[in-house]
Amino acid sequence: MRVPSLVLLLAACTHQAVDPVEDEEVLAAALVQDDLHPSLPQSGRIDLGPPEAHTQASSDAFFPELSAYAHPNHPLLILVEAHCEPDCDLEITVNGPGVVRRVIASDGAAPHQRVVVPGLRQSSPYEVSVVANGVYGERFERSYTVMTGALDFVPPSRKVTTPGPLGGVLLTAGNYEIEGTNQALYMAIDNEGYVVWFHHFPSIATMPPQIRQREDGTFLLLSTSAARIVDIEGNIKQRFWERNGDGTWHHDATETPDGNLLAMVEEDLDVGTEGEPLVLIGDGVAEYNRHNHIEQYWSSVETLDTERFPGPLARMEIGHLRDWTHGNAVTMLPDGKRYAVSLRHQSHVVVIDRETAEIEWILGEGGDFDLMVGTWFNAQHDPSFLDGGEVLVYDNGTERHDFEGGAGTRVVKYRLDETTMEAWQTWSWDLPVYTPFVGGAQALEHGSVLVTAGGRLDGAGSFYLVGEGGELMWAMNVRGTLVFRGMLTDHL
Repeated sequence: MRVPSLVLLLAACTHQAVDPVEDEEVLAAALVQDDLHPSLPQSGRIDLGPPEAHTQASSDAFFPELSAYAHPNHPLLILVEAHCEPDCDLEITVNGPGVVRRVIASDGAAPHQRVVVPGLRQSSPYEVSVVANGVYGERFERSYTVMTGALDFVPPSRKVTTPGPLGGVLLTAGNYEIEGTNQALYMAIDNEGYVVWFHHFPSIATMPPQIRQREDGTFLLLSTSAARIVDIEGNIKQRFWERNGDGTWHHDATETPDGNLLAMVEEDLDVGTEGEPLVLIGDGVAEYNRHNHIEQYWSSVETLDTERFPGPLARMEIGHLRDWTHGNAVTMLPDGKRYAVSLRHQSHVVVIDRETAEIEWILGEGGDFDLMVGTWFNAQHDPSFLDGGEVLVYDNGTERHDFEGGAGTRVVKYRLDETTMEAWQTWSWDLPVYTPFVGGAQALEHGSVLVTAGGRLDGAGSFYLVGEGGELMWAMNVRGTLVFRGMLTDHL
């Protein structure tokens, strides 16, 4: 988690707004107009009188120019600006629907301050108190009411089924039709189900998009069409690639500690004979640098046993194509020198050395570790390696459930000893729904886990916040788009 440039303190607010849990139709109507405050403008600023009415100054010479207004390019942001002579820093208190937020500029005193306030609901009034502190102890305060704007789309339906504190906001993404065009839609959602930030752009709908927050607070956005880094205002800071027609990137990509990007790509191997064509579809990992050049490459067809077909998924064929590995995740290990690839149809997690592109070891049934306690995962997604030698895995259990009549989906944690090559299952949580495909799990502080159940058979997606003891702390369903993964962050 990054050291934020803005310090955010969140608390509950009792403002009565349209409840997305109880009335999704009313929520959709609220996307266009705020029925609770018809007398307020759709968006903008209401100035509460002249500065003297809201000023406490210790020096007659200190009168900074302050302003707080709706962001011109994003309806869910507020901009606070100050021009000071001499220099000043700002203290900003925002009260309104959903949150009470105190924001402190952390960059020190300067003649010009510009602070973006995120995490706000659409079409809602927020009271903004701005205090400018001069370098000689001066203090100047002014208050505003700022109206946020309306979303430019009707978002997927959200329903909080288990209310409770979320401890932040949920980041998620999906392919979604907006004004007749498929868009990669990225959203931040608060604990009551309201959208409090978004970004979208046109994309090809072959793979579900993903969003990850980076250490500096910007976002890595993945879609079939592009991989880019944007800031909270939607400004593009880095483009790793834009789709050039090859269509080989799929499922997942992740940043390395030195700023490169590991991306999963598709590869194939012709193993057919005359009259019986057969092509194995495998996976590779390409490491792109900041100039979009590939520095290193790992190949499954060159390093794995191409005659290993552990279950029905690895033997599944479409025409003359056999989906042999079906990679679905790539993630860094804590040491920054290795990464792991999740191969669903092999039920394996393969750990690879970045420098040599050689396999270090394989986790899962038939791999390099002896499992001393528990059971292995099957048709898994989203492994994450934690400090202390643990790994958290979303265990879909597809072959176990569909072909063996066994248990459904769970999230499971293992402790690994790389010296003895032994593993122990230390924790698991059984999902209330079975998800034969997609899904994710994020380890949080104090042992809690955010679970994303995206592949429900009824077409919905679910998010669960689960405590270390297995207690369900918060849950929400989403309909209208396939959710691949979620990420909980304590700040925007």
